[in-house]
Amino acid sequence: MPYVIKPVDNLFFRSSVPFEAGGETVGVKGIFPPLPSVYAGAFRPLYNASEAGGQRLKIGMNGLWLDEGYYFPAPLDMQRLEVRRGEDWLLRPMGLKKRPLSNYPLDYFLHTASQAAGKSKEKKNLYLSEQDLSCYLNGCVNQVAAKDMDDGYIISESKIGIEVERGSGTSKNQQMYQVVSVRPAKGLKLAVDVSGVNVNDRQLIKLGGEGKTALVRNGQHQLAIQVSKKEESRFFKLYLATPAIFKNGWLPGWIDKAGMTGRFSYRKKSVKVRLISACVGRRVPCGGFGFDREAGQYRPKELRFAVPAGSVYYFELLQGTIEEAAALFDRKTISDYREGLGFDYKVFDRSRYCDRGFGYALVGALSEEQEEVIDVR
Repeated sequence: MPYVIKPVDNLFFRSSVPFEAGGETVGVKGIFPPLPSVYAGAFRPLYNASEAGGQRLKIGMNGLWLDEGYYFPAPLDMQRLEVRRGEDWLLRPMGLKKRPLSNYPLDYFLHTASQAAGKSKEKKNLYLSEQDLSCYLNGCVNQVAAKDMDDGYIISESKIGIEVERGSGTSKNQQMYQVVSVRPAKGLKLAVDVSGVNVNDRQLIKLGGEGKTALVRNGQHQLAIQVSKKEESRFFKLYLATPAIFKNGWLPGWIDKAGMTGRFSYRKKSVKVRLISACVGRRVPCGGFGFDREAGQYRPKELRFAVPAGSVYYFELLQGTIEEAAALFDRKTISDYREGLGFDYKVFDRSRYCDRGFGYALVGALSEEQEEVIDVR
């Protein structure tokens, strides 16, 4: 069930920047949208095992909501053009080239065209609507429009505070700090697909740092993205709509580093693939704070590094069909990282899918130009 979250106040979601005396505490900026694990903590108090009928709490697609639909981080294998359509930026897919003689580990790499914006241009926080992302995933070579969320949709606001002594309620000496929170504007909201809980319409939850109040309503919306699968094709790509934590850093744990091949299986479905190209952004530190059963106390969680949302992986099918690949990957959370969320699952370790919303993937097709480059080899 998708839920739309409208914050009542400014939000602050901690990043991995140290937040302690003597650290870099001047103007500490949070992250937005939050990591998928934030939603697990927000909806955990609403979970009731008996009411859920044994179904576990599971986080699916999560991110930004605008114009009554999800907005997705711009795929990193698309280039921003120097022209605009109204307030939107125009993007088009990059081209593929055979790997030159180098230590680049994959057979093909993505390159930009001359009409793309230069590296000196200011970086934009671009997001695509479901319609434009659907065009991209269907191998469309035409231009698609993307909104810059820093253009009035996400407003940053600084806040100064001071730590308070719990016992006396007085301010501590030399414990002043400053954080930069965010306020969604122009109708922008958060959205998350949650299974295992029944939330009343207009339910209030606590979200992010300081437990700010947010209003939850039923989204009554399903992803409208449909990808026409070319049965004769043996190539496809995976687009990550949310950050993914893989065992081998940028490389999924089921891919062998030597030959860049691997087999992904779940129950009776299985495909063997070869990774031929990828476009991956800078890693995202993922931490947290929770209860440690072994230590018997609350403490910071182990810091992990995630592949950012918008990253794209290109695969060649060695065994299996496009239909089987779509059944295994499309609209699934394929992160290698899993955690029980405080529950004891006896078969949890055997699950191929993550239940915390990390690595929500969508299957897409390569453009005809890209497939022609690959078939030349």
